[in-house]
Amino acid sequence: MTGSTQAADAGVPPGDVRVRAFLPADRRRSRLTPVVSLLLHVAVVALLVRVGLEQAEERGRIAEALQQAGGGGGGGSAEYIMLRAPAAPPPPPEVVEAPIVVPTVIPPVEPEP
Repeated sequence: MTGSTQAADAGVPPGDVRVRAFLPADRRRSRLTPVVSLLLHVAVVALLVRVGLEQAEERGRIAEALQQAGGGGGGGSAEYIMLRAPAAPPPPPEVVEAPIVVPTVIPPVEPEP
């Protein structure tokens, strides 16, 4: 070993491994990077807001249809919603009773003595 290697390893306990990492000392970023990041985040937020508003609007229509008219005091005009009555259930099937069959009894033949 050379003397410079021994001097660099001085103070390192024996058996340990010394790793030399070369990281870039000058970390320059493009000036375009924050702008692209900002635009991407704004696009994602705008998309989420748009989808959220569409969902809220759709749910609002459902809530309107289910809302009861004239809900509790106060003046003003009442709005009525036309709801269709559910279809009548089909009639129950007719019960057909089986005819009662009475067996014909034949008297036993008595033999002649």
